[in-house]
Amino acid sequence: MCGDGGCSGVYLKDLTFIEDGNPDTLSGLINFGKRTLLYKAIADMQQYQLKPYPFRPDPELVALIHDIPKYDENELYNVSLEREPRGADKSSII
Repeated sequence: MCGDGGCSGVYLKDLTFIEDGNPDTLSGLINFGKRTLLYKAIADMQQYQLKPYPFRPDPELVALIHDIPKYDENELYNVSLEREPRGADKSSII
């Protein structure tokens, strides 16, 4: 259903909410309203997959992205605590 670039998080979120927020059946009958919502979300995805996007990579931007430091989960958590300590009020946050 999703192209080589993967599915957009927005569409996956929409599909999840449609699936989780609507019953499969109503009074023992197929919930066609739910199926219609699913159809519309999938049709939107397919519409944007019909034509390729002619983007060309910008070497400077690619280099910038590759040079972004990579942190593991523990490092990110520690930075988060430095920036916003537990129990801090708004005025003391960096």
